[in-house]
Amino acid sequence: MKKFALLCVFTLFMCCAVSAAFGVEYGADFLETGNPGGWSESLKTFDDVWTVSPGRTVNMDIWINDLPEELITAGFQMEYDASLVSVSGCDVYDGSLPGPWDGDMTTIVENPSGTSKYVVIVGNLGCVQPDTGGDIPIARIKFEGTSPGDAAVTFKPIEGFDTVVGGDSTTVFDSQIAPHIISISISEGGQCVSEAIYGEYSEETELLRYFRDSVLSRTGEGQELIKLYYYWSPVMVSLMRMDTHFKGEVKAMMDSVLPMIERLAEQ
Repeated sequence: MKKFALLCVFTLFMCCAVSAAFGVEYGADFLETGNPGGWSESLKTFDDVWTVSPGRTVNMDIWINDLPEELITAGFQMEYDASLVSVSGCDVYDGSLPGPWDGDMTTIVENPSGTSKYVVIVGNLGCVQPDTGGDIPIARIKFEGTSPGDAAVTFKPIEGFDTVVGGDSTTVFDSQIAPHIISISISEGGQCVSEAIYGEYSEETELLRYFRDSVLSRTGEGQELIKLYYYWSPVMVSLMRMDTHFKGEVKAMMDSVLPMIERLAEQ
């Protein structure tokens, strides 16, 4: 019965297709495999959740979304749980391609008013036009997972600094930028089910990661499925090591849904 329940969890994880909605706010785009980020060929998935293992890093582009005119200055304050994740690098976009570049007027302040804070001010954008979606990337942050848990990361305007949009008139948009919260989940470590069956760097595992990051992570329901997947993965892997027949059942189920996930990935 327990094995059947676990199979049901993984069936939900593999089969649920979900959608996301975008708003006027900061956007966080985790750079999954195949996503170069920035303006050029960015997939712009604007993820709200990501999973890493302790000691591994992930790059994330920070955008300002739905801007009506070109951007002159930009910035954000980031608050995060330093006991779970650390910031191991930061570059900014200065309006030139392909970027990112650290501009002469860029200001980066770690821990400006206590621990676990990070301020980025990009002051030399000139007049950078948003892309066709009305979005502009302003910085790239590299996070490293340090301890297992769910780390909330908040992006919000900087007190006393103006995000300025130019054109025929100059407008300050900070009052319209709501705080944006994402979650970085640091797993307990060890193999997940797909890695145990197909291998860590196999095409199948990469496809499932893409499905996780580009489809499931974009809604609350999908994020809950991701948490269930990683919560039960250690148990599943342990059972598969002890019971080869059970491992075959899990693999057969995963094999059967991979074509559907591949079709979703191609859309």
